[in-house]
Amino acid sequence: MLFSLARCTGEGDGDQNQGEGLELPEAPDSTELSLGNSNEDASQTPPTNPLCGTGICFPDFPDYCDAAQGDGLGGFGGMGPGLPQGGLGGLGGLDGAAVACHVRPPNTCASDECTTIRACSRAGEQLEGEPCQSNTDCAPSMACVERQGKGFCAAYCCAGETSCSEGQYCGEAKSKQYSETILPVCLAVDACDFAAEANCHATGSCECGQGYSCTPQKDTNANVCVLSGTLAPGEPCTGQSPSECQGGAVCSLEEGCLKLCEISAAEKLSSESSASCPEGFRCAKPPEFPDNLGVCTTSSIPDEPAAP
Repeated sequence: MLFSLARCTGEGDGDQNQGEGLELPEAPDSTELSLGNSNEDASQTPPTNPLCGTGICFPDFPDYCDAAQGDGLGGFGGMGPGLPQGGLGGLGGLDGAAVACHVRPPNTCASDECTTIRACSRAGEQLEGEPCQSNTDCAPSMACVERQGKGFCAAYCCAGETSCSEGQYCGEAKSKQYSETILPVCLAVDACDFAAEANCHATGSCECGQGYSCTPQKDTNANVCVLSGTLAPGEPCTGQSPSECQGGAVCSLEEGCLKLCEISAAEKLSSESSASCPEGFRCAKPPEFPDNLGVCTTSSIPDEPAAP
């Protein structure tokens, strides 16, 4: 049985030197400029987490949109050499304000076709960890995300762990400005208690807080708080994100989401059903789990986990 551990992926192939000859998109409002939002454009970007959507600009780089701003008074100046993929001569209406690449929903779309996009827009001055209400509050290369209702600035990690500092991991958080948008951002390692996950969600006592779960994080070998998913135990999961299964469950690549359970010394040696699991399931301890924590399964004791 293979389990997926929390790991932010940003693999992919891209050529930053492509993009010449791209047509200029229709002019949006005076405070935002989209640097390409089509699927064709997405194939020409650097390696990017799928949560970062499509577009030409790249959120992890704080100076990516600077060349597009120009004098801030020149309007749409056409394609130029300022950006690796072709820039814009000026961003009319921004009046010389700082600009940055942000991930957000499109302005308009059909409900079944909506996808996040990357676009240059205003940036602010709030630094990592400082409070915010929208992306325009945060300094370039940062997004405004929330936990427990409080907004704070966090660095984008669309390219994965390499964008994060020591003591951080590339995780997922809800956008404070766009509540339905999930963003990959650099978060501090929480060192939360994974062993408590079997029961804390039922009692509302989880240290990560409501809507979050504690899970092992492969790249740092530490426990971190991640967004809880929506898939119930028994539903299939892909292992592509740590935020697939409901709180109190983990993803098995073979059996889908599995309920976490407290395991006794006797249960570790028994093949009988467990009182902490549904009828017909036993509480089995994967090798990498804490001593008192297992998963409700009908299979034998799981093997080592596999990264998504």
